[in-house]
Amino acid sequence: DREAAFSQQRGGVRGAKGEGERQIELERRRINDRIKVLDDEIRKVSSYRATQRKARERSGIFSFALVGYTNAGKSTILNALTGSDALAEDKLFATLDTTTRSLELPNRQKVLLSDTVGFISDLPSSLVKAFSSTLEEALSANALILVADASHPDAPGALRETERTLEDLGALQKARILVINKTDDIYDEFSYQYLRSSCGYIVVETSFRHNRGIEDLLHAMEKVTDEEYATVTRSMGYEELQAIRRSAVIISEEYGEDSILVTYRTRKGLL
Repeated sequence: DREAAFSQQRGGVRGAKGEGERQIELERRRINDRIKVLDDEIRKVSSYRATQRKARERSGIFSFALVGYTNAGKSTILNALTGSDALAEDKLFATLDTTTRSLELPNRQKVLLSDTVGFISDLPSSLVKAFSSTLEEALSANALILVADASHPDAPGALRETERTLEDLGALQKARILVINKTDDIYDEFSYQYLRSSCGYIVVETSFRHNRGIEDLLHAMEKVTDEEYATVTRSMGYEELQAIRRSAVIISEEYGEDSILVTYRTRKGLL
């Protein structure tokens, strides 16, 4: 019995693998198989999102992407502006998938708004691949809305980390709005003033917990789109009007005997 017990401790006879070693190999094989399945799913999701982005680009509709440090309030902003029900929790990576919703600004301009995964310091390389497809939304968007958490102990550092990530993605040069969120719970005055004085942004202060700043953000989005859109008035036939309606905001239509005088807003690049 002692020899049998000793043999079990050593894993059996020389050269044979013990139960523990066989279990480790089995688990390693299962993990590798799972990794392959996840890689395939990531490729399929990336391809699907790429198709969606191309369709949105062809539509000519201006798009914004919400980006920022995790838990800054991006999903809350998406819900407030669009009436969406995207998950908004105070958890790391509560948003793992991209949510895109349509939105009509007060000037009747239709835009798309996408939520993205929250950035963190030193994102592990093993996670970068998994999140790359959702981060690509920041690349494809026409403009960015950076969301900074005024209650964060290192709000300036979180903003710099967001900017570094966007720079790595090649998206930092896009038109940008900086939303200083949670202004009802400012961590310290120095960080707050640092955010307010950030250059290169249209700065908006909000507290979505108390529904403050929503109109200011909508007007900031209007300002960004006004730089990209032009108002045009011209005569056209009914078929052309139908095509224009798919990619432009119709302001007025005056029907004549042979044509329609249409005033509409459209992307300058589509003129």
